[in-house]
Amino acid sequence: MISAPVQEESTDVQGISEFAMRLIKKKARRLSRVSCFTSSDVADLECELVLQLLTNRVRYIEKSEYSDAVAATIIKGAACSILRREQAKKRGLGKVTLSLDESIRDADGNATTLADTIADERQPRADYSELAFDVRAAIAELPSDLRDIANRLQYNTPTEIARELGITRSAMSTKIEKIRAVFLRMGLFEYVEGLKEAFPI
Repeated sequence: MISAPVQEESTDVQGISEFAMRLIKKKARRLSRVSCFTSSDVADLECELVLQLLTNRVRYIEKSEYSDAVAATIIKGAACSILRREQAKKRGLGKVTLSLDESIRDADGNATTLADTIADERQPRADYSELAFDVRAAIAELPSDLRDIANRLQYNTPTEIARELGITRSAMSTKIEKIRAVFLRMGLFEYVEGLKEAFPI
């Protein structure tokens, strides 16, 4: 008895050109070689690329005389989106989230909570009140135009202040630099570093 030849499962999708199907297969194979995927993902990747192409076909391909070029752009974009999505899932792999109430053993072998092992590097409240006093004194030393800007910087960005005052951003940067110089002269190094981070020039 002669058996009928085994017919390969058709992957042709109505409305998708042969060129687009070849590109989909190529992109799916290429994606399967990336660490996010395995060779067993090829069929799923092909299906997802076909779905993206069919979803966008009505909007783009049917209205274009360059349907293969548009299809290629859609397929490449869909492949990039799939890869980005999967790589985003992999970020943080191996990181473990723990509660600060988690019981652990410290270096001496004593039972403690994770929260108790974290050093408290916050400044004491007295330091903050001294800093606030010193900052107010430094602001008082400023000329009136710079004093106004220093006070506004507590609530607004330099760009917003420049717009309100009708000055350029470069003029604003120069004024902020003058404010920093006064603060440095008064020994407020930590505050000036914070001012640089908040309002870089």
